[in-house]
Amino acid sequence: ISLSLACEQYTMQSCLRQTQNAFASLFHHSPDPMAVTTFPEGRHLLVNASYARWLGRPSAEIVGRRPADLGLVHNRRQFANLRRQIRDRGCITNIEIDSHLADGQTRTLLVSSELTQLNDQTCLLSVGKDITERKAILATLSAAEARFRAIFEQIDVGICQAELSGQLFDVNPGICRMLGFSRQELLEKNFADFTHPDDLAFDLQHYRRLIAGEIPSFTIEKRYGHRDGHFIWVALTVCLVCDDEGQPLFSIGVSQDISERKRGEAERRQQEAERQAAEQALQISHQRINNILESITDAFFALDQSWQFIYLNQRAEQFLRRSRHQVLGHNLWYEFPELLGTPVSRQLRQAIVERVSLTFEDYMAHSDSWCEFHVYPTQEGLA
Repeated sequence: ISLSLACEQYTMQSCLRQTQNAFASLFHHSPDPMAVTTFPEGRHLLVNASYARWLGRPSAEIVGRRPADLGLVHNRRQFANLRRQIRDRGCITNIEIDSHLADGQTRTLLVSSELTQLNDQTCLLSVGKDITERKAILATLSAAEARFRAIFEQIDVGICQAELSGQLFDVNPGICRMLGFSRQELLEKNFADFTHPDDLAFDLQHYRRLIAGEIPSFTIEKRYGHRDGHFIWVALTVCLVCDDEGQPLFSIGVSQDISERKRGEAERRQQEAERQAAEQALQISHQRINNILESITDAFFALDQSWQFIYLNQRAEQFLRRSRHQVLGHNLWYEFPELLGTPVSRQLRQAIVERVSLTFEDYMAHSDSWCEFHVYPTQEGLA
């Protein structure tokens, strides 16, 4: 019997050692922070490497000290409440605890703790998972969703979310105002139901290519049917929302009313057509005037405000004894300096300064003849 009891005791001690060894291995190699502290004082008795890394201190500096001694700052009211729960129930499970570290960081641990006995001392075994990054991601996602929802509800453009079949399942107030339908009325429609018949084939062609993955998005201009029967022009951009594997889930369409722009474009096209017709008529008129000036027997030439030649007819070429390409764009006084100080120069200057028409006669030495001049101020200069 004694031998049997000894064997049984040896077996139990062996199992206990194996269990202790397994726990020690789990404790020290766990990727999550783990610690054993006195209760309720909170003095660290044992910490694993993950806890030391999380705290940013060597294990030797942690053991024997309380959190406050290590620069950890917690919410005192929360900690007092947690101590009461542990005392009453013996454990806590998945409690978020914010810890302000000595370096100024605030980290969040998801903590589970249980009372245990270690060397006849009441201790608290705690394991935590740092969820700081996860909470930040969730907060970012929540903020993004809130921003999207705020934009979705308040923006003045129309936004529709549709199943891949085109059936609408969410619309914003902007598209309701744009089309004159209530939200419930639109949710009963497919986008094809209010697309202009002449634009539907073009729209569906792009939509099928989008769903097939041939294009990431598309933007077109099309017409929507308003509830009261008239059509409005919109600039429509459509893209897909896909799952993690890239499979399309639904589409989002953003529509901006461009009816005013389209009306403006039509007016500008009409104005451009009228301008081109006016220019053509003006060119015809100029050609007629030019034909008349080229056919008269008088020498005719025109000057701008800087006394540069801008036109002369064939008879003027003969009279001035210069070809057009020799004098056009050139200054009268540079080309004919002998005219400076003559009655001709004085009369020309008077006409351009006083903006009066003059008729006078003068002898022209270069042609050895008397000439009659008729001078008229023009918008450009003189003729």
